Order: sequence, then C-alpha cells, then structure tokens
Amino acid sequence: MYPYCNLQLEYYSLDSLNIQANDAFEPGKYAEFNDHLDCDFDFFKKEDEERFMMPVSIAVNAGSELTEIIPYSLEIKLTAFFKHDPDINPDAVKFSPPEIVQNCFMAAYSLARVILDDVTSKSRNGRYLLPLVDVASIMKEKNRRQEEETASTEEANIEHQL
Repeated sequence: MYPYCNLQLEYYSLDSLNIQANDAFEPGKYAEFNDHLDCDFDFFKKEDEERFMMPVSIAVNAGSELTEIIPYSLEIKLTAFFKHDPDINPDAVKFSPPEIVQNCFMAAYSLARVILDDVTSKSRNGRYLLPLVDVASIMKEKNRRQEEETASTEEANIEHQL
C-alpha cells in the first residue's frame, strides 16, 4: 500500500496576484517576521460529494508604509479544489471535518508560498518566501470573526423587527 493521503488536491486557480517591489528597500536591513501578514479563507463542500473548494487570500504589508526594511507589498488570491476519498488508502488516517479544513488550508497556503517565491525570485528585491504560519491560530481567529459577524447580524435583525 502506498502512503497516499485520502485528501487530494485536484487543481487550483490563481485568481489574482499583486506584487509591488519597494524602491526604498535596502537588502541589508531586512528583518524577517516584521512583515504584516493577513490570511483569510472560506471553505465550501459540494453537496452529496466529498469535494471541497477553498478560496484563500493572503496579504503581506498591504496598506503598510513601505520603509527600507520591507521588500514587498503583495496580495495573492487563489482557489484550491480538493477531493476526499477514503478508498484511496483504507489504511490512512481518517480526517475529521476540522482536520480536513486545516489540511486544505495548509495545501493552499503552500501553493501561495511557491507561487510568490517563484515570481519574486525574478525581482530586484530578491525572492520572498511566505513564513510558515500557525494554522490553529488562524482557525481560531476565523471562528472568532464568524461568531462576531453572526452576533451582529442577529442583533441587527432584532432591531429591525422592533
């Protein structure tokens, strides 16, 4: 039996890519982890199938003042499409729904890392590789924002009814 995962990336689409090289950047002054990184995603399951779609957006230094320590301002949006098929490898670990979301996000984020690394490697400011992220923190933040949005929507509906 091959060590295949039951969750497979079928394909992805690059929806938008915006990279601005900073003219004021001085390579000797770059300090990792000073970049402002924003990640967001959605997750959709196709009815009656184990197929998933995950649009992901990542912004680095978007809207930030570009000082000499920041090489780029960039935004990337892509959509990844996955299939979950337990028959691929019956011996593989069975994913729970939250684990499927986490694994889909990491695969999509990894695609964004590769795309940005490739494109920026041809730029005067040098290659930029997105840092690895704490997926659990991103999931918690996403859940917190959704709960806040739900609460404010419910509050608005109550006020509208009065």
